[in-house]
Amino acid sequence: MRDREVQFAEFQDISWHESVFRVRSKAKYNFTVKDYEQRDIPIPLDLLDELKAWKEEYRDRNLIVPTVKGNPNRKLLVMTKRVARRAGVECGWCKNCVDGVKGELGCSEFELHKFRRTCITTWLRNKIDPRTVMEYAGHSDMETTLRYLRPAAASERIAAVSEITWY
Repeated sequence: MRDREVQFAEFQDISWHESVFRVRSKAKYNFTVKDYEQRDIPIPLDLLDELKAWKEEYRDRNLIVPTVKGNPNRKLLVMTKRVARRAGVECGWCKNCVDGVKGELGCSEFELHKFRRTCITTWLRNKIDPRTVMEYAGHSDMETTLRYLRPAAASERIAAVSEITWY
């Protein structure tokens, strides 16, 4: 999902029996989905279980990732960088990491869009057809989706080539 889609994600957007998240515009937040690409994204069953537990723990909330006061969280990147820093996840080579920059800047290699890229690349590498991935990602053309398909690592390529029956 995109940053703003997460900011305004509500528990009511989840179809619990279908295990999908429905990305929709939200008039009450003055939020419109990019390019009006409203869509359904499948939720892995283990994540669905965690979301159910989260919902049970925070019954009074409708937003999935709100601020302490229950408002849309407009600082997801800052929050995520803090969590990553506490977990010791930093690139170690960017200027901010080398200089030990803290606060909102943190590691300059760390950005929310990396999660989206990783998810889309993983879907494509795991044989989910590109047309379906295009729909999940909310892309309006196939070329955009295929940009996320990065070359596989050498070990993955060797394993894939070794599985081919050549006769």
